Amino acid sequence: MRFISWMLERLDVFRIRIGLSYGFALAGVLLFLQVSAQNPTGSSWVWVEDDFESGSLASWSSFPDQADEDAPGIFDGVGVGGSKAMSVTVEAGDCFLSTPIPREASEGTYTFWFHPNGISIPSDSGWFMGNTFRVAGILGGDLWYAVAVLRMRQQDDVYKGFLEYRASDGTVVYDYAEGEFDVLNEWQKISIHYRIDASIAVLRNDQIVRELVVPGHAVGLPSVVVLGKSYQDNSISPQGQMLYDDACFLVPRIPDLYVDAQYGNDSAAGNSPSDALKTIQRAADKSGPGTTVHILPGLYQERLVVPFSGESDAWIQFVGEGSGDVVLDGTGIPIRYGDGLVQLSGRSYIRLRCLNIRNSTGSGINAYGSDHIEILDNTTFDTHSSGIKLRDCGNVMVSGNSVRRAVNGGTEECITISSCVEFEVCHNSVADGVGLYEGGEGICVKGNSLHGSVHHNAVHDLPENYDPAVHEAGEVGIYIGARNTGMTLSDVDVFCNTTSTPIGIAVSSEM
Repeated sequence: MRFISWMLERLDVFRIRIGLSYGFALAGVLLFLQVSAQNPTGSSWVWVEDDFESGSLASWSSFPDQADEDAPGIFDGVGVGGSKAMSVTVEAGDCFLSTPIPREASEGTYTFWFHPNGISIPSDSGWFMGNTFRVAGILGGDLWYAVAVLRMRQQDDVYKGFLEYRASDGTVVYDYAEGEFDVLNEWQKISIHYRIDASIAVLRNDQIVRELVVPGHAVGLPSVVVLGKSYQDNSISPQGQMLYDDACFLVPRIPDLYVDAQYGNDSAAGNSPSDALKTIQRAADKSGPGTTVHILPGLYQERLVVPFSGESDAWIQFVGEGSGDVVLDGTGIPIRYGDGLVQLSGRSYIRLRCLNIRNSTGSGINAYGSDHIEILDNTTFDTHSSGIKLRDCGNVMVSGNSVRRAVNGGTEECITISSCVEFEVCHNSVADGVGLYEGGEGICVKGNSLHGSVHHNAVHDLPENYDPAVHEAGEVGIYIGARNTGMTLSDVDVFCNTTSTPIGIAVSSEM
């Protein structure tokens, strides 16, 4: 990680502005570097990074396989500043590492340190491209079409680099006639930037050496980044080993996304109310640390599965906004037992606010194995199981929510806190419970729950008519209990709550 903060201070993210004279010629291309020394990571997400100091290539796919003697390897003392570096041989066909791009990225920058290390590249293949090979790039699609690739050759004692991409008509464009630049025989920082259907560019040691307008790419999104030698003509026999260090793939951070069920379009950028997305899930798939998803009033007949986590100083937020209700309706949407219409599994630093969730065939909001979760000022109505359920979570806030007609045909409780640590349940309203079968309590803290509080909640109008033979709890406002042997439930404060149920607060070991 030693290189990331320094690099971002120098290279925050490139933005490419393109001016086209339609029907005529290219009017202009402007590429500029944004610098933010005060907040170096404020405008970029780092999705792939490796300084090779771990000595392992387990996070990469290797060709040849690591068991092969010609596979890429890591060597001590040969990297930038005497660190470790990744080495690829150029003598025996393709030799490279690859790793998937984990998210969609219509724009990004692939940065790495590179040293040709005195390799020999013959120039006697009989045709120009036969004397070149790829040294790194961003590729897309099942066939790994070139989005932005750096190729290299040797002319006398000088290494030459140029860009390659596959155009929307299938043509492979090699930008050597006008776009060649020198590649130094020493450590140098290379940054390859792309913007789909717009442009590609390359920087050497933070200086632009080539920028190129791309009217259209063959693929809509890249899928993989590659580091090493590939696509070499077999008629030449290069010699030696190239060195790589401090590889990093960045994309522009998206601070705000807007969703509009009535007027939105999932093909839109989503960066403003007038260019909103149509579905919340589409916005979630584009989000990342620091993103606020602004959900405009409307009916959203969909399920939301939160795919990514935020960070401690950059939460991901889903917020209902505007002068009307934001309604997620689960009518007819199948949900696996134990899950919710809004589902968080293994997520961190997520905030849900001002959402109206109804007609769920599971729970309303469900979080499992997650931490630093805030569920604030939401409404759930007519859910088969809990209105809000958290299991095996930590650092949780459930506040200001209205839960109505929960446990309508299912089990669990209206608000369920199960085996959670460091939680606060406060200022919620639980009413009109159904609870036809087992469960149906207003607020329940159970399992191995530790270090929490339940306060300033109001619980009323739970089921009056129930069969004690099948309905264990009856009309219980707040229930605290560890059910199984070996469970420890402790340090839970319950205070300043209001209930209008026959059993206001029940505490039990259920053994």
